[in-house]
Amino acid sequence: MMFDRYSRYEGFRDTPRKRSAVLRKQKAEREALPLFADQVAALQPSVDEVMSRRAQRADVVEVERRQFTAKWWRIARQTYFGLPAEQKAKVQVRWHRWWGPRNSSCLLYLCSQAKAEQL
Repeated sequence: MMFDRYSRYEGFRDTPRKRSAVLRKQKAEREALPLFADQVAALQPSVDEVMSRRAQRADVVEVERRQFTAKWWRIARQTYFGLPAEQKAKVQVRWHRWWGPRNSSCLLYLCSQAKAEQL
């Protein structure tokens, strides 16, 4: 089965540009309510806290994305291998000629096309 590989997760990168964006956001929040700027500033987390939360969240999101992708590949493969031999052959030919992205939703699309042609 041919498929497009996903890039390897390299973790969250803490860059000076991201840090300055956090500072700009916090400044804009304080300037939006000038009468309560002191209270708003007291509630705002430090840049280090924001970056550590983003790093933790990025790891969680990556795990969730990989689980989601794997789930749909399992469904697509189950659908493909559940087809009769002639429909499976059609899907295989179309999959090898497929010029679009090679992901699970495209394989499911080809399987549904093959099913619809038999009706």
